Amino acid sequence: PIACHHDESPLLQQINDDTNTQTKSTSPNIPSTKVIDEAKRYAQSCYLFPPFILHFKRFKINDKATIDELLNYSKVNCSFDLELADFRSSSIRSNDNECNLHIFVKNSLSFSFLYSNIKWTDKLGGEVFTIDRQPAIPPQLALIITNVSYKTNLNEFENDLKVRYENIAKFIHLKNRNQFDTKLVEVEFSSSKTCDDVLINGSIMVNYIKYDVKEFLPVATILICSNCMGLGHFRKQCKQSDITSKICGKRYQDPNKHCCQGMVKCIHCGGDHNSNDLKCKVIKQYRANLTSTLLSSSSSSRTFDKHLKSWSDFPPLP
Repeated sequence: PIACHHDESPLLQQINDDTNTQTKSTSPNIPSTKVIDEAKRYAQSCYLFPPFILHFKRFKINDKATIDELLNYSKVNCSFDLELADFRSSSIRSNDNECNLHIFVKNSLSFSFLYSNIKWTDKLGGEVFTIDRQPAIPPQLALIITNVSYKTNLNEFENDLKVRYENIAKFIHLKNRNQFDTKLVEVEFSSSKTCDDVLINGSIMVNYIKYDVKEFLPVATILICSNCMGLGHFRKQCKQSDITSKICGKRYQDPNKHCCQGMVKCIHCGGDHNSNDLKCKVIKQYRANLTSTLLSSSSSSRTFDKHLKSWSDFPPLP
């Protein structure tokens, strides 16, 4: 959905540059760089919602009982069926005799609920807790406003937006990779419903001017096989029996008997860098193709027919 704005978006500027240069692998032994379903699934899985972190002044808690109480509290007191993808307790990055409970939600509705709608109880699982900081707004709750004039007063622009939409969490004027201003503005919402409503409408009104809006997606994460250095599949799905060195590009069977001779060579482009270096022009091209594929599929899933009519739009004749 933002493919037509590659020339301006800083997140996709690199993709546009890479797409202009078609590259091919220099080795016939390297798996095809065609974007496959596994690569798409892996890239999409990296768009997980950031966790909500509950801090407890206790070294160990009953995390299962705590989560059950949170689910019940949400349903009974807030009339909301909270959907969680996972949870785990951890003492990392906490003081002695303290721990954190990481809560991962399953969808944008559940994220919005915990982010702004829920009135947290004082205790969970019989233990007092605090939320030291809110998680970052995920890409699923962000959109891009296009064609914002360079002459626009961005302070007035932002203020008018926040008057119209009180659940705007963040306003970002995007810059390109050279840190020059663009005509794109990213808006992050704390409400999934508001974000979806604006995207369904396809436009937004700011200071009496109508702007087109597009869905926001970050650059895709690439899956690189640690066995053959091929793109788009896991090691366990790799069909190559030998191991390919990421440094010299040579194949070997016994790691104890292989020793790189000091020459660094990429198996994809032949350059003097490791074969899993994200700066490789072949890997950059693959990332561009993968991102374009994700953007296209996302556009299809977000497409709404604005011309659909219901019977209420056509009252019977007198």
